[in-house]
Amino acid sequence: MSARIGDYRGPIRRALGPAALLLAVAGAWGQGQVPASGYVHEDVVISARQMYTFTVKGQTVNILLGDFSLTLGRRVLSGRDAVLWIKQRQLGPRVLRDVEVYIEGAASILEPDGTLAKGRRIFDVIRHIGAVRARVDVQGGKDLASFPLYRRAVTMRTDLAALPTVP
Repeated sequence: MSARIGDYRGPIRRALGPAALLLAVAGAWGQGQVPASGYVHEDVVISARQMYTFTVKGQTVNILLGDFSLTLGRRVLSGRDAVLWIKQRQLGPRVLRDVEVYIEGAASILEPDGTLAKGRRIFDVIRHIGAVRARVDVQGGKDLASFPLYRRAVTMRTDLAALPTVP
């Protein structure tokens, strides 16, 4: 599991990204949530007022608007709005999912031990084996690739991907 968290501000945030990543990973490992394979064996529950789904380069993208939350076991990610990129692959009878999460507006991650990370924007990566359930008021398939929230999320995702990774 990896996470990049905080109030993202381009190059200024780059220096703090690896430290935040290390802190988030250490917290998750300390809780015994990450099995040797790196995938958490828990269901994901997503909630928001609206959810729009489309595909970009073969990857499912969900834009969630209004009162977003994602629960993975006892770990809760929340904020006003979010963008999720979901990549999945089959491994025998199991489905492994890598979910990249961009949260904007009073963004937070509440860890099972009570640790709370907050910022205007947060980017996190969740790797899990389990079901994905969505509880939304409005759901639709609509390509929002030009939507400003999505564009900001893509910018942050691209900037973070350019950073060196922590082993």
